[in-house]
Amino acid sequence: GHEEINGITFTGSNGVGKQIGQAALARGAKYQLEMGGKNPVIVAADADLDLAVEAVVTGAFRSTGQKCTATSRVIVAAEVFDEFKERLVQKTKEITIGSGLDSSTWMGPCASENQLSTVLSYINKGVEEGAELLIGGKRAEEGSLADGYYVEPTIFDNCT
Repeated sequence: GHEEINGITFTGSNGVGKQIGQAALARGAKYQLEMGGKNPVIVAADADLDLAVEAVVTGAFRSTGQKCTATSRVIVAAEVFDEFKERLVQKTKEITIGSGLDSSTWMGPCASENQLSTVLSYINKGVEEGAELLIGGKRAEEGSLADGYYVEPTIFDNCT
């Protein structure tokens, strides 16, 4: 409610987000609210597909997806869907997984064993609900990855 605050960004619950939105609206402050929207990226028919793929891969897998603004869904115009999907899967195959201390690593481990279990449980739920697994979906355990909490970058299609 402070008069010198011109804009507000909020990530959190619906209840608190609604209160913030109503208070900001009442005094004309700008606001944006992320209240469970799962951070979608929308790819329009006229999009630069290379740029869109880069944005999705970075948004979804940088920080191993462990941030509240990680891209969780992608909505793609039918006209470019097949080409976008092919490029996205190919770019995801290029991700190097490993220790965050290794300069050649692009995606590091989950923060804890508990977080790894949570990620794998969501992947299993996607499979159980009938989503098509395009890439990833498993714990990464090859070589030195066996000693950490690594998960393959995962993409589903045909999700409900």
